[in-house]
Amino acid sequence: MGGEKDKHRNYKKRVQGSPLCSLCGALVDRKWIEKIGGIDAGFLGVYWDIDLALRLCEIGLDIIWGDSLVITEHMLDVKKCERLFKNTKRYDRVFLDSLWTREQEEGEVVPSEEVYGHYYGNVVLSKKRLKKVNFFDDKDITLFSQGIKEFQKRKWE
Repeated sequence: MGGEKDKHRNYKKRVQGSPLCSLCGALVDRKWIEKIGGIDAGFLGVYWDIDLALRLCEIGLDIIWGDSLVITEHMLDVKKCERLFKNTKRYDRVFLDSLWTREQEEGEVVPSEEVYGHYYGNVVLSKKRLKKVNFFDDKDITLFSQGIKEFQKRKWE
């Protein structure tokens, strides 16, 4: 293993056998996103693509890597402290893990039909989402925030 493809293969690179978990640069037919209900309103800014990828796998789709795909990220000249990933990754990582990881049950064989493998210690990555999706309501979606209303002493409506 190694290389660009494997950077996105395993859930936080720890769970061998887990699917590709990033939709970075993905081409996904809108019908599949609508079928799984879109982005969970519980995410503040990042890692929602991993949740979507795992939910697509949960309904039987495979995430495949296009070897000829080239992704170029154009970064604005923004101070590092103002970047979305840096500010929200800790919150969203804990939230993502709460949706897909759990303690291994006594006597449970890992991997199995239910879990991909061990994430760390006695914690396993589930093949089925552990909590229901908190869907956005499309009505008036551009008028107010439906997700988190406060983060790191910042508040918004």
